[in-house]
Amino acid sequence: FVARQINVLFAIAIVTIELLIAAGALWRRRRLEYISANYYGKMKMFLQVTGVTLLLLDKVTDITSFIPIAIGALSLSILLGIISFFTYGV
Repeated sequence: FVARQINVLFAIAIVTIELLIAAGALWRRRRLEYISANYYGKMKMFLQVTGVTLLLLDKVTDITSFIPIAIGALSLSILLGIISFFTYGV
């Protein structure tokens, strides 16, 4: 029910980035490379958890001012996810 509070394309972008990062990790694993989250990936995850938590808090408390903050956090997480994907291992 949280995905209804944001644009469907926005949610698809988040899921797609997660799948790309997971596919990249599997590819590196097959090449027997060391797999660990970089700084951008850790910040991305923190912002995703923060964004989803704020969306859930909006549902529970009806404080709609949480929604713009959640969208901001999720937007930054998309940007950091893209950066993480391209800078992994650097």
